[in-house]
Amino acid sequence: MAVVKTFVPSNAQEYLNQAEAAAFLGVHVNYMVMLSKRPDGPPRTKLGPRAVRYRRCDLIAWMEARKEKAA
Repeated sequence: MAVVKTFVPSNAQEYLNQAEAAAFLGVHVNYMVMLSKRPDGPPRTKLGPRAVRYRRCDLIAWMEARKEKAA
C-alpha cells in the first residue's frame, strides 16, 4: 500500500475563531455553530462558553476525511 503525504502549510497550527473557520471552509457561520455541537464535526478547543477555536490543520484533516469517491 502506498503512503500518501498531505501538504500542510506552515500556518497550519494557527487557531481560527468560528467566523474565520467558516470562511476557510466556505460555509456560513451558523453551519460552524451547528458543527461544533455535533460529535462528527471538526476538532475544536473550547476556551469558554462562547470562545471556540479551530486549528487550520484540523480543519484540513476533517475535510480530507470526508472526501467521496467518484461514482
